[in-house]
Amino acid sequence: MSATVASLQARADGAQFTLTQTANTPLRSGSMPLQTTHPLQALVPHGSTSRTAISWTAVYRTRRLAGDTLVVDSAVAASFLQLVLDHVNTVFDAIDLNMNLVGYPANRTVGPVGQPNTTPGLPPGS
Repeated sequence: MSATVASLQARADGAQFTLTQTANTPLRSGSMPLQTTHPLQALVPHGSTSRTAISWTAVYRTRRLAGDTLVVDSAVAASFLQLVLDHVNTVFDAIDLNMNLVGYPANRTVGPVGQPNTTPGLPPGS
């Protein structure tokens, strides 16, 4: 299943997921302030004079994530948007694995210790 902006917002703490697309960016590849280069940057076209930067930020399991930036030729930016969304979903999955929270529901609010809101006595995801 492909990730969507809505599904990532539903999964993020308090719906704190933001996707930003910046057309006519001066970046060839590399990063915007406080963000790293997307791991697949070398595989996408980004050599033209008209480039779009696709970046994201989120709060997930109380972790503030600056995300990464993918710079692509503007003519094909829409084609690579799904690549970025799926990558964010993978990052969220990795955090769940690291915190041993696979199967637990999304955290609707930012809790004091980052644990998701669950109903006592019910299995995760109920």
